[in-house]
Amino acid sequence: MAAMSACPKCGSKEVVRIVYGLPTEESIRKEAEGKYILGGCEIISGLSPALHCKKCENEWGNVQV
Repeated sequence: MAAMSACPKCGSKEVVRIVYGLPTEESIRKEAEGKYILGGCEIISGLSPALHCKKCENEWGNVQV
C-alpha cells in the first residue's frame, strides 16, 4: 500500500489503515502496537472507512469490495 496521506481534518501524519475481517492473534498484536485499527468483520462497500487518524480519530476514505 502506498504511503498514507495526512488527515484531512487535522493534518496529522499519524494515519493508519483500518483492517476488516475476523481478527487473528497477529492482527490483535499489531493493533496494540498501533500499526493499524481493527474495523470489525462487516464491510459495507463504499461506506466503511479505510483510514484512521490516531491524533483526532477522524476516519475517511471508502473500502471498495
